[in-house]
Amino acid sequence: MKSLIKLILIFMLLFTSCDKIASKTKETINKSGETVGETATEFFEGVTEGVDKTLECEFYYLKN
Repeated sequence: MKSLIKLILIFMLLFTSCDKIASKTKETINKSGETVGETATEFFEGVTEGVDKTLECEFYYLKN
């Protein structure tokens, strides 16, 4: 009977530790995704500004 109780306690400890690891992993992945999203947004904003500057046209009217 004591070995059964020990076995149950070991499984409970493993289950709770695995849950903490899964939670921490998910949190880390979310933070990484957030960082990548911010970087990508800044990158595309820079590309947009570059395209706008490249395609910027100035028209000069000549008076007769």
